[in-house]
Amino acid sequence: MPTRWASDVAAHTLDNGLLTLVQQRRDSSFTGVCLTVGVGQSDDPPDYEGLAHLTEHLMFTPTTELPDGFGAFVEATGASYVNAVTSLDATSYCTEVPNEGLERVLYAEAMRMGFLLANVTEDDVERERAAVLHEQRERGSEQVGWRMGEAVDEALWGQSHPYGRARESEDSVERLRLEHVQWFVQRWYGPQNMTLAVVGPEEPTRVQEWIRRYFGPLRGQAPPERQEIALPEREPTRITVFAPTYYDRLMFAWTTPRAHDLDDAALSVLGQIFEDRLGERYEDADDISQVAVEVVSRARGSTFYVLVGGEKENDLAPRVREIEAELARLLEEGPTEEELTKTTRRWHRSFGSPRRSVLTVASRLASRRVHGRDVEPGDPRFGELDREAVVEAGRRWLRPERRVVAQRRMHRFASFEGDVRRRSLR
Repeated sequence: MPTRWASDVAAHTLDNGLLTLVQQRRDSSFTGVCLTVGVGQSDDPPDYEGLAHLTEHLMFTPTTELPDGFGAFVEATGASYVNAVTSLDATSYCTEVPNEGLERVLYAEAMRMGFLLANVTEDDVERERAAVLHEQRERGSEQVGWRMGEAVDEALWGQSHPYGRARESEDSVERLRLEHVQWFVQRWYGPQNMTLAVVGPEEPTRVQEWIRRYFGPLRGQAPPERQEIALPEREPTRITVFAPTYYDRLMFAWTTPRAHDLDDAALSVLGQIFEDRLGERYEDADDISQVAVEVVSRARGSTFYVLVGGEKENDLAPRVREIEAELARLLEEGPTEEELTKTTRRWHRSFGSPRRSVLTVASRLASRRVHGRDVEPGDPRFGELDREAVVEAGRRWLRPERRVVAQRRMHRFASFEGDVRRRSLR
């Protein structure tokens, strides 16, 4: 397909289906390269949770083309950042490298994406399975009361939704073998399910030439179509998690529309306004250490969170009704024009800011096809919002009967991961 330009992003789809996005940034001597595969933890088959994460690990395995592995190969070019992340919706592989090393990084990225299965062995799977389990244990050992997040997800989404299903466990990871990885890669890791973003000083035409040379020969089947799933309507729930910690934590959560829906943008603006109001209200509170409001936007549904951290040995339960009343007031009266203007400008500018690193921009661009988004570097939705749209989105999605309220409470004899209690708020 011919190259088309969306603002300053050169977008091109190779004959094999790989979407490539190239943005020139002459102000940097480094280049960010991010390849996103449209498969994540929510696509793990039942009883084999952890397969997407394990496959991510195996992408760093030595191959005939990269005998010391991808990491060692690109670090030899001066790479300052090499990492991969598996989220619920996608797996992203990102590298930042001096521009003179860009062609070698593109070669290495294509080699591991195209030829992993010709090289990986059962021994490799066993080694990386142990690494995944180690990460799992490390996460648990660092987060006291970690079952709070798990309980909130289950209450919000239910087990019938991909986001509410069980995550990887020791048992599910231990089941994984080479045959499962082979099936997974063949099913999901074709070029039609990949987006490659390159942001740096090199001329876009030259970058596209390298991409065609190294990625053009890759082949693979089209990925399965993900079913459209309606947001679940769950009953309002109060969760209390007892854990051996001195610091209380409150969480309010609602399921909200998928990433890049207009209401998703409206709720992001509303959330920032609400965070500013709560921060001002509790600036001098003796029992509250921090307040944050965020929308975690995902491909099959998002989550609106209000998070409140407590000072040592303070019970935050009395603050629940205050915070709910503050939100109800905002939804009834709406934001001021000054609040709305300031916040929409902040969001609109943040996406296309020239101050963002080449790696950050590449990562954002590479994720867009997963979320069904165009390739514009800005976000036109924020220019479409007015006061009525923001208020209506809040009233539609942040209703009291859709909320989950969770509190982590101090209990010296509770288990480290947390002891969970639930009750309906109906």
